[in-house]
Amino acid sequence: MRVVVHGDDITLMGPVEELSWVKAETEKVMAIKLKAMFTREEGGSVRILNRIVSVKKDCLVYEADQRHADIIVKALGLKSDSKAVSTPGIAVRSEGRNSDQVKSDSEYRALAARANYMSQDRPDVQFAVTEVFRTMAKP
Repeated sequence: MRVVVHGDDITLMGPVEELSWVKAETEKVMAIKLKAMFTREEGGSVRILNRIVSVKKDCLVYEADQRHADIIVKALGLKSDSKAVSTPGIAVRSEGRNSDQVKSDSEYRALAARANYMSQDRPDVQFAVTEVFRTMAKP
């Protein structure tokens, strides 16, 4: 059996019989909330720590939660049907930010932190997030 603990979130992976035993024993001493339980044969997916974790027959897959990207796009007033760029950055930097898009430094920092969390699972945004944090070193 494999166990991962993050704060008060506990994730277990193993044979169904062992998982059922752990659940029964834990319920004897505390109240628990079971989010999901599935086997490799039936598969399934669940949101754990803002990531989507899916069980397949031959592997365990996790991906970034799209909600983070949606929140960033909405907060910056971007359109979801915008065209992608061929390069993630440009050589000439414009100083300052458009104050109409982000209302305060705290909102900017919150969006940057959200983007940083998302970039762990999204290599396509890692360079852009690095550039965002480069401006935060000297706000």
